[in-house]
Formats: sequence, C-alpha cells, structure tokens
Amino acid sequence: MLGACLGSAVPDGLAEWVLRFSAGFPLLVEEVLADLQSSGGLVQEGAAWRLTAEPSATVPPSFARSVETRLDAVSPTAREVVEAAALLGTDFDWQVVGAALGLDDRTAGTAIRELRRERLVVPDGDRFTTRHALTREAVLATVLPPDRRRLAAMLATAVDSLGAERDAGSEQALAELFEAAGDGARAAEHWLGAARHAIARGALTSAHEALARAAAQPGAALDLDIREAEVEVHALAGDIPRAVTAAESLVEELVALGDEADRLARLRLRLARALLVGGRWDEAEETLAQAAGDSALVHVLEARLALGREQEDLAVERARAALEQVGTDRPEVACEAWEILGRAARGRDVVEAEAAFEEGFRLADRSGLVLWRCRLLAALGALDIVQRRPHDERLVAARSAALAAGAIATAARVELDLNMLRTRYFELDEAMAAIDVAIEMMGRLRLPDLSLALIVRALTHGLMGRDDAMAADLAAGFEMPHDEGAFAVVVPGHVLGPVALARGRYDEAREHWVAAIKAARSYPSFPFSTRGLWALLETVLDTAGDGGAAAREEIRNGPQATSPYNHFVLRYADAVALGRAGDKEQAERVFADAEWPFPGREPWMELHARGLVARAAAADGWGAPEQWFRQVLDGLVDFGQTEAASACRVAMREAGIAVPRRAVGSDRVPAHLQRIGVTAREYDVLELVVDGLPNKTIADRLFLSVRTVETHVARLLQRTGAADRGELAAHLAG
Repeated sequence: MLGACLGSAVPDGLAEWVLRFSAGFPLLVEEVLADLQSSGGLVQEGAAWRLTAEPSATVPPSFARSVETRLDAVSPTAREVVEAAALLGTDFDWQVVGAALGLDDRTAGTAIRELRRERLVVPDGDRFTTRHALTREAVLATVLPPDRRRLAAMLATAVDSLGAERDAGSEQALAELFEAAGDGARAAEHWLGAARHAIARGALTSAHEALARAAAQPGAALDLDIREAEVEVHALAGDIPRAVTAAESLVEELVALGDEADRLARLRLRLARALLVGGRWDEAEETLAQAAGDSALVHVLEARLALGREQEDLAVERARAALEQVGTDRPEVACEAWEILGRAARGRDVVEAEAAFEEGFRLADRSGLVLWRCRLLAALGALDIVQRRPHDERLVAARSAALAAGAIATAARVELDLNMLRTRYFELDEAMAAIDVAIEMMGRLRLPDLSLALIVRALTHGLMGRDDAMAADLAAGFEMPHDEGAFAVVVPGHVLGPVALARGRYDEAREHWVAAIKAARSYPSFPFSTRGLWALLETVLDTAGDGGAAAREEIRNGPQATSPYNHFVLRYADAVALGRAGDKEQAERVFADAEWPFPGREPWMELHARGLVARAAAADGWGAPEQWFRQVLDGLVDFGQTEAASACRVAMREAGIAVPRRAVGSDRVPAHLQRIGVTAREYDVLELVVDGLPNKTIADRLFLSVRTVETHVARLLQRTGAADRGELAAHLAG
C-alpha cells in the first residue's frame, strides 16, 4: 500500500515504522503517511522518497478527533482506566490498573467492556492491548499534566508493590512511571536497575542510555553507583581509556571516604578488567591483588591475566576453577571462562578450542547474554578461517551484533578477522576497507591489538604490490608497544612469507617460513595456522637434503597439528615424499584426500600448494601434474597474480608440459562466476549442460574428450555447490 501511495520504492525503515503505529489499518496507513509528508519527515527527491530523520509518533488530526469522540462516549471510570493503561504501554494488565485506581474486579471489568465496545482496547490473552500504538498516543495526548503525574504515581506504587522478579524492561517501565510522577530519586533507582540488567546481558548501548537517564534525575543520590556501573560499561565495550580514567578517579574518592570497602573491592575488579583489556598486565596484577568479594570473578580475571602473559596452563587452571565454582548459575562468568579456555587451546588444538567456544556460545544464547553471544560468535568465526571454511556468515553476524550492543572492541577484532578472510580470496579492496575500519576503532580506543592490526594491513599492502606502504606499516607496528614473540612469528609467517608466495618466489618464501618456525619453537602456544606450509616447501625444494622428513615430523607432532590448513599442507608434503619414494598409488590417494573439499573459489594459497605438488609430481612421474598445473595457472591468472602465473608457466615448460594461452573468450564469463573461479572453458561446458546435453555430445561439440568434460562438470559442481547437473542452471544467470 505504501508503494502504491508513493508511486516508487519504499524507503528503508518506513514500512516497519508505519506498521508499528497503524497496525496495518488502511485508513491509518494513509493518515500516517500524509502526516510524515506534511511535516517534512518524508521528502521526494526526483522519483525517489527518503526519510529525513527518525520518524516520530505524530497522531494524525482526523484520528485524534476519532479517539476523543470515543473517549467522550465512555464513563469517567472507563476513561481513567484507559488513560492509566496508556501510561503502561500498548498492552497492559487490567488487574494492575484496577489496583492502582482502587477499583474492584467488577468495576474494572465494566470499564474494560465499555472501552472494548468503543474499539479502544482489544483482548490479548489474559491481558488487554490498545488497538495500535497511535491509539495509545492519541489517548495520552488528552491527559492533562496534573492527571498524568497523579496516574503515574498510582501506577508506579501499584507495580512496585507487586514485588515480582524484574528484568531490564520492567525496570525501565517503572523508571518511566516514577519519572512521569516527578519522583526523580525512585526513577534513578530503577534506571540504574535497568542498566545493571542490560550490563549483565551485554546490551551496552541500552546500559549506557539507562545510566544517562539515571544521572539526569533530580534528587538522585546514586552518583557513586552510577559511576561504578559506567566503569563496567566502558570496560566491556573496550573503551579502555575512559574506563581506566573513570575507575582511577572513583578509587581515589572511595579511599578518601574510608567507609566504602565493599564498593572499593568491586571497583578494583572493574578496573582490573579494563587494565587487562588494555594489555597492562603489571597494573592489572597489582589491582587484582587488592580486589576481593567475588572469588569466581577473581578466578576469571586471573585466568585472563595468565593468558595475556602466555601462561596457558595457569589460565586453564583458573578458568576451570571459576567454572567449578559457578556452574551455570552465573552465566556471564561461565561464558568468560569458556572463552578463555578456547583461546588457551587455540594455538595448540583448534578442535578443542572450537568445542570450548561452542559451549560458551550455547550458554550465552540460552541466557540472553548479548555481549558474550557476539564475542563467542566472533571467536567461532575466526576459527572458520583456520578450519579452511569458505564463508563469513559467523563473522558478519558477530560484527552486526557487536555494533548493535555497543561492543566496539569486539567489532574491531571482527574487522581484523574479516580482513584475513578477504585476503585469503585476494579480495584486496574489501580487505583493505575492513582493516582500515579496524585500525580506526582500535586507535580511538587505544587497544593493544592496534600494533597487530598494522602488521595485518602490511600484508594487504604487500599483496597489492605496495612494498613501500607494507614497509611503513611494519615499521609503525614495531614502534608501538607489541608482543615481540608474536611479531617474530607473525611478520615472516603471516606477512613476508605469503607476499613472496603470492609472487611465486618459493625460495624466498621458504626463508621467511624458516624464520617464523624458528620463532614459533619458543612460543609453541601462539596460533600459527600456516606453519604446515614450511613442511611442504622443505619437502619440494629439499634444501636440507633429507627430503623434508624432519620438517614433516616436526609439524606432525607439534602444536596445531589438528588445524585443517596445517593438516592439508602436511598431507600434500606426505604425497610428494611418497611419490619421490616410488609409491605412486599411495601418493595419489594421500593427495586426493587433502584436496580442497568446499564449493566455490579455491583460496590462492591452496593453489600455490598444489602448484608445488605439481612440480614434484612432474619430476617424479606420478599423479596428474599437467591437469594440476593448468588448474593452478587458471587460478593465478584469475586472482591477478601475474608474477606467480609467469613462474608457473616456467615450471610447466621445465616439466615438458605445453603452456596454454589464456582461454579465448574468458572475458565473457559473468562476473559472479569469475568470482568463484569458473574458467572460460568451464563456462562453455556449463552452457551446454544447462541446455540438457549429455557429456558425449558436449565433448563432440567442444572437441574435448569425455573424460575432460566430466572433469569440467565435477569442477562446476564443486565451485557452485550445486548438488547435481539440474541445479547448475540457477548459477548460469547468477
């Protein structure tokens, strides 16, 4: 209906807002739309419409008159009932309204029947609701300020006396009632309660807004409580400078007061958390030593401190102590403990890490803990990269959830991981956009990961061929406070090595991985998911003279052996060693077991690994090196790695394999198929498959062997994720 009224596309957000206030009644849809247009909230620009600001609930005059007429038709008691109900929201408990107004059930029921007859309220289970939000707004517009204050006070007293267990929503409703009643002190109390519930759930934006409302109440005497809660909100959001400044100032005041020992102990725990997030280990340890009052939380923070100092065994011990103490009775503490257990295991065993993150995520999801849900979802999304999974769903969902919750530090970390995923598929513009956002947020919050983010951006610059920019980011990262051990692994193993690999400079890449492996031996718990590539380079290039045997055994028996990336590269290296030893059949089986198992475009590092295997297979006479070389060459050309593609052509010539020219007509492959690596010849096959031709006819039409057509069809099914030939048609048009 909105589309018909506007004569063009409906602006984002308009339909949801109009539905909320009109409940879909056609007359009200037109009235609300007309009011938005006349007020300037909805303007036309050319043929399109756009909202100029967040719409506000303005009651159309004709509808307001209709509601006033119906209110005049009911008794004074019924009118007071609906006025009180409107203060409670669009739905209300008639018993609460009756108790607030001092009505017995019979009198309240009679009033409700009158209101229902005039179509002002409708039943909703055991409760009642106004017909739509505009009805409520129209009723409230008729209530004079003295009556509003009187009714709000009566309702607040009635609701407060129920003594029911409250959540953030009920605390906020009470706060609004006391605020409308002019009781600032009670309103502040309940705004603070709403904030604490929001903090427990991790809804940091809601918590911040509730604390601001609490602080704004006249006559509030909760300054210390509000400021203490603000410290926790800043710390959980990752705004470390504000959290530390606020906490240190409050600690000084409490020490001066001398009679706030319990509050001081709690505050020191908040300050310790902020210092830990900021990577200030010594200060955090000193603060924790003075904290008390919550042994489970102390265990968790001690575990986080141990993790920061790379004392994984101690971190696991402290985290498990916290879990034993709280079970699931305090899910926010348990979720943090599970996150720490996952991070402690990540550098050693990704399967164990994923199990811990999953356990914490399920608990956060069941308990409605928004912050921990998005943090653990982000951790699982980061593991998707290590697990070679070709999708970003969990990372994107975690980023959206973190931004909605106000957890900027978590969102920044997700942007860092998204950069790594984008570089995996050589989507360098998107990768640069993600890392730039991460660096901006980390810089604003002064997070300790900023130095690492600069190193990650150096990789993106290097892959784009911007060596000067890569060197500048590396230098900037080293100038900032950083973990020397981590950098000794990351710079050669995750930046310089991959950049050399992308350029087809395998000897140079091997030198960088040698340096990374040497550093990693001193930091075995540090996540290094590409260490297996060193074993493949050593096996293929055989610079040590042992055919890479020592390197393979070190990777096989070392940390992160269960990492899918390390496992797949190690199996490639095993296949090369078997082929070199003359066990060709077993070499082919091992190689096939390690092949890229997912649909869609194959990552560029996997292509280079296959290219290395193809070199060895051509030299040792096993497998299908010509087919593998062609796949690698097609992929490198599609990724735009021209230098590596030239190196691949040289290797093919040295192996006596004819080098194909770039397929004629490759430019006509649709962009959505190019993105998943479909070649021009595969596109030719796809068109004929969609036409319903069998493989033999396709082979004759394209002057190919039936076996080659079968290979192309298999690759098309793999790249697109189609279950069978019939599903390929959907991918032809995108």
